[in-house]
Amino acid sequence: MTKEEQVCNCQEKELQQLKNELHKCKTGSEAKNRRIKELDKKVFILMAICVGIGAILGKETLDAIAEWIGTLNEIKGGVKDLTQASIIPAPGVLPVLAMPLLFGRSRRRR
Repeated sequence: MTKEEQVCNCQEKELQQLKNELHKCKTGSEAKNRRIKELDKKVFILMAICVGIGAILGKETLDAIAEWIGTLNEIKGGVKDLTQASIIPAPGVLPVLAMPLLFGRSRRRR
């Protein structure tokens, strides 16, 4: 083999590899586009349902439901804040809290 044939074979392999990668990208993007279209249909259907419910129930009812959902989100956020924060007593309070353990008497039942 001459040097030109080796270069030509190498270029053909690279070209074939690039074509395969391009084909994979195209098929992947087509799958993503199909999924996006499916989700768009679902969003459209849900919006149509919401508009229908809004027309039937009225604005006050929808506002009450939105306020209720907002309240639930506030409660959930508050609980999350409580579980993430740790409450540590001041150093001067620790001996007071330890007193019952050190000086506690057992009570006898009569």
